Amino acid sequence: MVLELTLLLGFQILQGFVYTELALIISSFMVGIALGSALLDRCAPRIHRPRAWMALVQLSLMAHLAGSILVLFLFHSDHATGGAPVPVIVFPALALVAGALGGLHFSLAVRTLAGENGAVPGPWLGGGLYALDLLGAAAGAMTATLILLPVYGLFTTCLVALALLGGSLGLLVLI
Repeated sequence: MVLELTLLLGFQILQGFVYTELALIISSFMVGIALGSALLDRCAPRIHRPRAWMALVQLSLMAHLAGSILVLFLFHSDHATGGAPVPVIVFPALALVAGALGGLHFSLAVRTLAGENGAVPGPWLGGGLYALDLLGAAAGAMTATLILLPVYGLFTTCLVALALLGGSLGLLVLI
């Protein structure tokens, strides 16, 4: 959620507007979530260690966030697009990849908690995990919009998100 917010705010900073592209960026994120979940569904029979795959997706999320920070800096410092609609293409693409990684991550989390034997998760597992996901997204969005973004800016907010992803990756590997 923090990455999506920073993409929207970064786009607004670079372009001076966001509302005309808001639907495109958010729908790209949602399509990415669906694609990530569908990808895992197709690859599920070949995944025997979902925890290791989850760590790999977590690492990919960190790389994507670092790449997004780099893209924000390049567009902000350069403005060399010469009026070309590059941000209009790049930001939805970044949102699409972020959504795909998020969809993969959530699906792998359900698969990991269901057990490594491929058991079908009960409704409490999927629903409970989804409730925790929504709670975390709400807490992240509130923290980012009320504290981090206004006080510290985009770069520090992204660094905090990167540190949290790294910490959760460390816990995932250690536990």
